[in-house]
Amino acid sequence: MRVGLRRLRCALDLFAAQLGATLRRESIALRGVGSGLGQARDWDVLIGEILPCVVEGGRAGYAEARLLEACEVARMRARRKTHSIIKSDSYVLTLLALGRFLAAPQSIVAPVQGARDLAAGILSVRHARVLKRGRKLRQQDDAGLHRLRIAVKKLRYAVEFFTALFSAAPMQAQRASLTRLQDILGQINDAALIVPQLDEARRCSTRMKRRWPQAAAQALLDWQEARARIQRERLAAAWRQFRNAPQPWLRAGKGRRKSSGRRGCCWGQWEHESGVVAARRSRGWRAR
Repeated sequence: MRVGLRRLRCALDLFAAQLGATLRRESIALRGVGSGLGQARDWDVLIGEILPCVVEGGRAGYAEARLLEACEVARMRARRKTHSIIKSDSYVLTLLALGRFLAAPQSIVAPVQGARDLAAGILSVRHARVLKRGRKLRQQDDAGLHRLRIAVKKLRYAVEFFTALFSAAPMQAQRASLTRLQDILGQINDAALIVPQLDEARRCSTRMKRRWPQAAAQALLDWQEARARIQRERLAAAWRQFRNAPQPWLRAGKGRRKSSGRRGCCWGQWEHESGVVAARRSRGWRAR
């Protein structure tokens, strides 16, 4: 469900300009559901993937078992919260509104563009945003890397959504570089989440009137910090791979500009640029 909801939100975000305010309320509601699912997923990762790696020999001792028990309680609380959101009237009304939108003919708010033109513009903007978020990469703290991870994720979704519109091999290379970068940033983010997760697990342990397994919690914290350091060392190479990955939408855009004014979409832009060039030439301006 989380993946399907993520794809739906991706589509709404990609075509926000065309949709205007039509589904803005529904998009906000879906974001709340996605947030709840994300919190439950964070506990699934901690319990199902991270804790088994921390426990030596795959056998949990008494302290590790108490830590796992507290984390399980916290996970169940997150799941119950998500279930309440899904069963709410707000979520049902959101799905009904989306179904009504898809069943009825709609008017487009933004000017109509060709699919490749629209995709090239969206991909260019999102790629530039990733580059901006990745400035001074080695100096970024966890919050900065989290913002970069979100930008990388949104670009990857757009690449996957529009991949059929451009050359297959370059798009696959771009997607592979984004997947590698997102995986590294995701593991760093998982390590950053461990402190608030342990705080929540400790509150659950207190409510159960159980002694908090401080040694097991500290071992988990140390393991995550070591893991984050390793991933930060891998980050520079992944970033270089992304910077060097092809951007086939730029080549497509250059091809359109060469023939703009005859075929393609941007007659008004071509007319404006032609007028500027003509005016400069009339003043004796020469391109260098």
